[in-house]
Amino acid sequence: MYYGNASVTAQQNKTAVWDENTKMVQHLSESPANGVRGHYDSTQYENDGNPYNFTGSETSTTDAEGYIAGADIFNGGDGYDYVGCGNDESLDITEKLTLEAWIRVDANASYQSIVGKGDFSSAYWFAVNPTVGHMTFYLDGVSDYNSYGASVLWNIGEWSHVVATYDSTAASGNMRIYVDGILKGSQTVLGAITSTTGDINIGNNSFYAFNGAIDEVRISNTARSVDWIVTEYNNQSSPSTFLSLASEQSYMNHFSLSGTSTHTAGNAQTITLTAINTYDSTNTTYTGDKTITMTGANTVDSNPPTFTDKDGVDVPFGSPGIITFTNGTATTAIKLYKAETAGIHITDGTYLSSADFDITVSPGIINSFSLTAPSFITSEEQFQLTFTAKDIYTNTTTDISNDTVLSINDGTISLASIGLSEFTDDGIYIANITISDIAQDKTIILAINNGSISQTQGLSIRGVSYGSSFISPQKPDISDITITDEGGYINLKNLSSNITHIAISSTPDFNNSSWEPIESKDNLLKQYTDTNLYIRLRTKQGATSDTITHSPLTLNEGDMVKTPNNFDVYIIKYKGGNQYKRLILSPSVFNSYQHLRWENIKTISQEQLDLYTTSNLVQVATDDTIYELTPMGDTGTKKMIATYNNGTLHLNQDEAIIDMDSIYEINATDKDSYILE
Repeated sequence: MYYGNASVTAQQNKTAVWDENTKMVQHLSESPANGVRGHYDSTQYENDGNPYNFTGSETSTTDAEGYIAGADIFNGGDGYDYVGCGNDESLDITEKLTLEAWIRVDANASYQSIVGKGDFSSAYWFAVNPTVGHMTFYLDGVSDYNSYGASVLWNIGEWSHVVATYDSTAASGNMRIYVDGILKGSQTVLGAITSTTGDINIGNNSFYAFNGAIDEVRISNTARSVDWIVTEYNNQSSPSTFLSLASEQSYMNHFSLSGTSTHTAGNAQTITLTAINTYDSTNTTYTGDKTITMTGANTVDSNPPTFTDKDGVDVPFGSPGIITFTNGTATTAIKLYKAETAGIHITDGTYLSSADFDITVSPGIINSFSLTAPSFITSEEQFQLTFTAKDIYTNTTTDISNDTVLSINDGTISLASIGLSEFTDDGIYIANITISDIAQDKTIILAINNGSISQTQGLSIRGVSYGSSFISPQKPDISDITITDEGGYINLKNLSSNITHIAISSTPDFNNSSWEPIESKDNLLKQYTDTNLYIRLRTKQGATSDTITHSPLTLNEGDMVKTPNNFDVYIIKYKGGNQYKRLILSPSVFNSYQHLRWENIKTISQEQLDLYTTSNLVQVATDDTIYELTPMGDTGTKKMIATYNNGTLHLNQDEAIIDMDSIYEINATDKDSYILE
């Protein structure tokens, strides 16, 4: 038996509890009102009961204490209180029958009906007669003595378990009566019980009324054996002696993990795995070899986290391994490599760890440096070089013991060493370095030494030379250069003749940028995105210009725009959080707006233009009418769809709601260029 889970779904199973021969079980534990279907049949046949004529008094009620749970009390008088259970065909029993109930006789009166089908002369019924000291079992249609009375001495006010059975196929003694599990008598009769559509009634058969309490009424279409009847009686009369309950059994619920909450990358530490039961204590029955999968830490530089199996073999996280548990506990050695806060958890495929075991993994001591340098360096010019200290597993580390010494195999470097303290914050140092005295383009070797660590890095450098002397060449003149936006491109014009290369970057440090040769100095087109651009120019002597910063084209309310190789001109506007464009129909319409200038048209990309919603709704300032325009070449049509005046909108009958924010104000010339539909 399991309990304690309030969210568990109902597990009642009528067909598993009651066999198919059990046609009705009325516990009578409910308390329905008269005429209300409220005494529910526990079997699959749903022969539910409706109480009638109960007064609600102590001697006539559906809300009484029964032998097992609730019961009904019947007054045995003229009121004829009873429970009607209908006439379903499942209760039309003719060959084999068992009637049973718990009863308490409260008055020494003659025949008192317990349960029956139809009235006192039809089908079957079961009654008690305490006056003469016997019970009566009546079967209509069988031969000889269809009414059998067994002698029973009654104790008024006490409960008894009564059973009547009939088996038409038995040779003898096939009509039997039992009281409290004991056979009180039997009689042999022949034939089938009369089939009838009469109702099953509890406590009354239209003639004999019961006086007392009735509980647990059951009807079966089989003759229950004496063993069955005795077992039912023992089970219901004294459950504590019929069965025994062992002590409550605990069961596996989850795992808990314990160990040290700090860890150095690459080291091993032992953690303890504990099986926890439902009482939140160690589940000592969880013993033996178990298949465990551990997760929650990450791989770094091809080094996966591992745990040891029962043979001490490293098992990668995410893969199963065999670990031996003894009385609910086991140990394993884990190795973590990535500097992070790892949340370790385990599963055996059925049970999980209830919470992550958090371990803070720190990087190890420095093993190397990772360098980030510009893709191009020019002798005599300062550049940034980023040094990142790494442990053996490529985690960034601050565990450094010495200053870092720098040297190059050619030329002069401006920074000879980096102090230890520069790395103590985050393991990263950004140095501003100048390499001088390089006359020719070449790759020089930068040597980096820190204690026992020695490594080299190649740097590509453009040399600078005039004859035999090293001088700083003159920067290119950029004062006359103009930059214009042309539909997703920038156009550089008026470049001086000695400028030979250009570098364009989206970041001011020019990382991942390279020099490109310039093919045309009068019309240099370069594609760009909607971000700032950083531009440097270089002369054939190797001198580089100052950085030129170019911001992307900005479009404002009322700007005129077009796309490359297309003559259509649009006016844009912004309203209500939206952005719109409207086509200017023709040059004559354009010229009718005296404030518009052809030289002010901005060229943008088709992608930029597509971001604006096309509007064809217009209104002349002196006219209340709102038109919908349909351009067709240099002309088009217009349709009146609404009027708008003093804040009131009137839509034409066939029009839906319109977007008021998208309406453009136009002049009369523009309106008259369209033909009215």
